[in-house]
Amino acid sequence: MGLRLLSAGVSNPNDVNAQIRRDFPSGRAADVVSKIVSQKESFANDAKLYNEAQGLNAIGNNQFDPFVALNSLQTSLSNFAGTLTSPAMQSAAGVLSSMASSLGSWARNWRIFSKIIRSWRKALRAARFAAGTIGGGSRIDVAASRRTSP
Repeated sequence: MGLRLLSAGVSNPNDVNAQIRRDFPSGRAADVVSKIVSQKESFANDAKLYNEAQGLNAIGNNQFDPFVALNSLQTSLSNFAGTLTSPAMQSAAGVLSSMASSLGSWARNWRIFSKIIRSWRKALRAARFAAGTIGGGSRIDVAASRRTSP
């Protein structure tokens, strides 16, 4: 349609739209066709860019490019920031805060429990040593007295 109008010498956008309205009496069809004709340059540019695109080869070519990595990091951070500031995160913040508090109290309680266990272990070692010394000393005395008795 656009090429036929151009070859007929119609290049004014208003004349082109008028011809489209005559050829397509339905309002929706005329709107679609006029958009296609008016965006011809944009479609041609997009087609050129698509033809020049690397496609899947870009994965290997961009894998070691620091600028691509920096752009990926920037995009990831902006996506993360957008997620953090979303309204859904406000309600999730309370849940996450309570989970963090619970984990913190568990860690604190575990440290206290570990200190108690270490104290008990020290006390048990001391008791074993004392019992071994007392018990071992009396056994030695009994054994020594048996050897010396007639």
